Amino acid sequence: MGKTINNIVKKANDKCKTTLQAKHKSLAETENIKAETAKDLKTQSMLSNLCDSVLAKNHGLYLKHEETMDEERLFRKKLADECSAKMT
Repeated sequence: MGKTINNIVKKANDKCKTTLQAKHKSLAETENIKAETAKDLKTQSMLSNLCDSVLAKNHGLYLKHEETMDEERLFRKKLADECSAKMT
């Protein structure tokens, strides 16, 4: 009878150890996932800032291009008006 009780206690202890090992493994995996998520969020933030910077620079270049095109259009109109005045 003493062996039976010892076997039951041993099985219970083994089950507890297995459960604890599974919990520790799960906690370690959770910590790894948290670390990877934090790293991914940091990368996302960096890329978002980079995209915002490129977008702002691109918009500035677009506005400068439009301004240059307007200046060129006015120059050509003035030149055409001068030529037209000389011909009449």
